[in-house]
Amino acid sequence: MRKRNDSSVDNFSQRLSLGCALFSAFGFAVTIAMFCMATTMGVLLLRSEMRWQEIAALRSVPPAATLLALPTPTSTDTPTPTETPTTTPTETPLPTETPTVDPLVPPTPDPLVQPPVTPVVDANPPPPPPPPAADVTQYWAVAPNRLSSANDAIAVLNSLLVSPLPSDPNWQNQVNSQLALIRQVQSEFIALQVPTDFAVVNPILVNALTRCANATYPLSDSITNQDSNALFTAQTEFNTCQSEISNADLQLNDTARSLGLIP
Repeated sequence: MRKRNDSSVDNFSQRLSLGCALFSAFGFAVTIAMFCMATTMGVLLLRSEMRWQEIAALRSVPPAATLLALPTPTSTDTPTPTETPTTTPTETPLPTETPTVDPLVPPTPDPLVQPPVTPVVDANPPPPPPPPAADVTQYWAVAPNRLSSANDAIAVLNSLLVSPLPSDPNWQNQVNSQLALIRQVQSEFIALQVPTDFAVVNPILVNALTRCANATYPLSDSITNQDSNALFTAQTEFNTCQSEISNADLQLNDTARSLGLIP
């Protein structure tokens, strides 16, 4: 009887151990299943969140930029017409109120804005500056030599008039050549550029040479007409202008001496 009881206890212990093992295995399996389910749900939630972020990023890109970013397919097929994007009408800005300006009230000047300066026009502008004075050395290199040529021509002419031969062609040619030289010297003095240092004496020289040049014409007529009275009058005029040229020559030398051009 006792032996049967021991056997029953052993059976019960084995069954209990088996039940505990089965329960532990079932609990472990349930735990593993729940862990896998939790991991799967976490992965799905993470992928869903990333997908929503990509969709939001695509929505933030302008349509034109999105179109440019997409690669253009190279195909020979007839392209399908693209849809014309609808433009959103811009809002019409509200009209701004223009401040009313009272024409009777003068505007308040801005202290930071400088008023325009009206140029003052002189009613009597100053005269233009005089032309630059000619070079003193250049004038002195020409004037004495030409004046000397005029004096020599007058001296030769006076010697020819001492014994006039109006009917002699040779005598006429010599006289006419001296008359032409006197006229040439007078025109050259008029064309000279006169420096300020010789501004006083040069008009005296020009006046004397002009008197001699004017005397050449009646002298030439008296020779052509063989008029002895006109010839004498012309000779007297030449003597007078020769005296004036000599006086002007002295003043010319005095001016040159004061400028250190001659000792």
